[in-house]
Amino acid sequence: MEKHLNVNTSIVDMSSTNAKDIEGYDQIRINCSMCITTAKTRQLLSQGRININTSLVIEAGDDENLKVMVTNGVKSMNAKVSTPSEPTILAINGGLVIEDCDKKKLDQYKGVYVNGVVFHPMSFDTSNFSINGALIPYPDGAILIFQGLELTNSFIKSAIPGATYFVQGIPSNLDNIMGKLADDSHNMLENMGLKAVEPIDLQLLKSKNIHFETGWVTTIEENAEELMKIVSGYIGNTIIPTGYKIMEGGRLDMMAIRRFGNHIYVRGDLEICAEDADALAALEQLYVTGSVRIADSVADDFFGKCSKYGKLTVYKGEWIDISCTECKIRAELLEDMDNGVTFNFLDSNVEILSDVSAELLLEKVHGISLSDSTLTISVKQQKALSKKVHNEDSTIIIREYEDNQKPEPDPEPQKPNVAETRINCSYYKL
Repeated sequence: MEKHLNVNTSIVDMSSTNAKDIEGYDQIRINCSMCITTAKTRQLLSQGRININTSLVIEAGDDENLKVMVTNGVKSMNAKVSTPSEPTILAINGGLVIEDCDKKKLDQYKGVYVNGVVFHPMSFDTSNFSINGALIPYPDGAILIFQGLELTNSFIKSAIPGATYFVQGIPSNLDNIMGKLADDSHNMLENMGLKAVEPIDLQLLKSKNIHFETGWVTTIEENAEELMKIVSGYIGNTIIPTGYKIMEGGRLDMMAIRRFGNHIYVRGDLEICAEDADALAALEQLYVTGSVRIADSVADDFFGKCSKYGKLTVYKGEWIDISCTECKIRAELLEDMDNGVTFNFLDSNVEILSDVSAELLLEKVHGISLSDSTLTISVKQQKALSKKVHNEDSTIIIREYEDNQKPEPDPEPQKPNVAETRINCSYYKL
């Protein structure tokens, strides 16, 4: 029987791997971000038994006394941290925060390798660092705040005169920070930046002579002019018009009107149902940064009060979400829909059963949005829905043709007699 080892990890440490460690396996496959090797372990790799897929290979040298120090999460380096007396490689899976640390102290490591993000003073030399992620500098001597900061009068009163505050929240998934920056940079930076969404004492702020360094500024209009004079480093800002209250997404109903008033600035996505007509009527002005899903019966009133919004979905009847599941739609469900229904299928396997007639679909279904899903229907049902289905990367299966569409299955190959061990972790020492 063959023995296989499959490892998925952020860091694999092969600094002390020898032939005995791998002789029990016929095949070893490793997927990792960092691989720490030595001259001896490279000889083992050349034998072909070990297959490694990695973005960074760290050469640890041939020192017999070499130690590998691995940290998962965030590690801070400052004057209080003692350096090792023996040759050591520092490998960090997450983040490194360099505070008041002397460069000579870090030079005592044989190497510093980070899979994630490094925060460092602007004057700090990082040329000998190996980074799989991002380098984020901050002003020398700045006070570090690693979360989004809500600027209030209480904070201003306690602020140190003349100080610089570096405001930059740390993403929860540090080893994927570059993916996050690419996919959703606006929302991430806004949540991790500086916010001044209530009136503040601008005279006190000015007299304190403080400064902020941050990636994003969110402020109400009356604070903006004075605040932006003392902020640098930002790549974008959000200015909230005077008189608006901030709502962090959700549904616009009468409770929202009671909480936020009749001028609402929505940060995020908004839902407005048909039964929310009274809430929409009570509203005077609306601003939405995200997407909007709204019932057709109240759409005209919405357009009259909101001129700024993202992706818009207008639906008729009742809205039903079916996500990440298997579902069978019966005639009974549609018959109970007095005003019809609009379906949204996301990453689901859905079948409209044969008891649902084409006439019932024409009468009750206003639309179907398919995304990364599979929909199984009959020929007659397909004709009834031909103009009502919006398909994005989905498959529609016709029951009558299903058997003819399926190719003859290939004979199953003879499976080798294999015992496989699978390991998923952040650090693995082979």
